[in-house]
Amino acid sequence: MLEKKGNVIIVGDDDQAIYENRNSSPKYLRDLFDNKEFEKFELPFCSRCTNAIVKAVNSVIDVSKSLKNLKGRIDKRFIYFDEDKEKDSIAYPKITAIQLSTAKLIAKYINKAISKITKEEIIESYDKDYQTVLIVGQSHYLKKVHEDLRKFYPEIIFNKRSEVEYKLIDAYRLLLTDDNSNLAWRIIAEIFLDTDVLRDIIIKSLVGTPFKELLEEKFIKLHMQVIDIIKSINKENNNDDILNLLNEKIPDYFIDVYYYFRSIDESQITIDKTKPSIMLTTFKGCKGLSAGHVFIIGANNGSIPKDVTSIKDIDISEFIVALSRTRKSCYVISNKWLISPFAGKKYILPFSKTIFLDFIPKELINDLGYRDLKGLKKLVE
Repeated sequence: MLEKKGNVIIVGDDDQAIYENRNSSPKYLRDLFDNKEFEKFELPFCSRCTNAIVKAVNSVIDVSKSLKNLKGRIDKRFIYFDEDKEKDSIAYPKITAIQLSTAKLIAKYINKAISKITKEEIIESYDKDYQTVLIVGQSHYLKKVHEDLRKFYPEIIFNKRSEVEYKLIDAYRLLLTDDNSNLAWRIIAEIFLDTDVLRDIIIKSLVGTPFKELLEEKFIKLHMQVIDIIKSINKENNNDDILNLLNEKIPDYFIDVYYYFRSIDESQITIDKTKPSIMLTTFKGCKGLSAGHVFIIGANNGSIPKDVTSIKDIDISEFIVALSRTRKSCYVISNKWLISPFAGKKYILPFSKTIFLDFIPKELINDLGYRDLKGLKKLVE
């Protein structure tokens, strides 16, 4: 229907089809690709990932196809673009794999790895508007790691949503630290602008023009005034005047915005850019994100993939999505047990590390083997 009204551009990757629970399927994109009425364009080059990650993703796809998965997949190239990533590819030539004895050691290992991230890499992550660290896994693993890491990094973000659904509050949080944030202005535009106006701005932004420069000055001024109001919120007073001011600017959202920013600590607003930004999220939640250093946790058969005897395409896609969030280093962390196997009356059978590691050539993996608490201490000394 849309193509009869004008030109339509459809962009997608069937290797990253991970939203099966909302009537989404890679079949729709594949059917359009096979439709001879559409002209096809290829976007094969990856300027985000290192050479090791690109090779690993391609290998996962090839092995999966040999196992009769990914049937009907669109045949496409995924090519390393060395012009931008040569330095990172040299610094991080392999994916790190480690199997820890129990889940409680995951945060210990990650904390030590984070401590080795250079100041230059931290600054780069802020300058280029991506997370320094992204921790991806199932919710029960993320909750424990979040609980342990926030003692050291109180600014850590735990995205508890299964999919990243950015809201106005998220945008204002970004503007509090960077009033030129592309993501922040994109979110605000999607909330407040008409569909036709938004579409034209998005099209213009595709050539690299900063999103803020495409917005009307009046629109920008309004929301920067909101930021100034948020900065003046005093947690110790009722702030009736501030409530009224917010009501004038954003009447449909002022209550949520006011009580959110009134409840959080000052340290959560003022971000120290000498410290790494850290986000925890699920496999579905990480799509659309990227980070300098990615940790895939709970990487066991039974979790990713859910059933090693019957691997589903969505398991493969979730692993590919997690891997390809990586800008520099990637860690695949499995755990032999959730808790000590001797904690209860019965011995607990161990997990096995994800079979997807076997889909990646050994020369691309720095395998640290199995480590209990004593072995981990020796490793990080």
